[in-house]
Amino acid sequence: MTRFTTLLEENNHTGRIIDILKLDIEGSEYEAIPDMIYNGNLKNVKQIIFETHNNTILSLERYYSIYWLLTNKNFVCVASEDRPHLGCARKNEERIYEIYCYVFTFINMKYAVK
Repeated sequence: MTRFTTLLEENNHTGRIIDILKLDIEGSEYEAIPDMIYNGNLKNVKQIIFETHNNTILSLERYYSIYWLLTNKNFVCVASEDRPHLGCARKNEERIYEIYCYVFTFINMKYAVK
């Protein structure tokens, strides 16, 4: 996986304000987003949208750690949406479909209109 820091540097975007950052990296969000936070790469991002695959208790715990990290960096979750139409649903033992793919939108309150 190419780190976001590298993408910013290679494209001369270091220090630039990014209006929307959309991530669809099939499970790597659990490593990528904390890395972006720890490296300060999200401080100039106004809005981040990412997909998660919460099909285990471990992935739910990892999502909540991302949620906690983002909220502690002044981001607020403004939208969440399940995605059953993307093939992200499966039948459980009771033959009821469970959805495990979600899209979240967080905004950086640093850039919120006051």
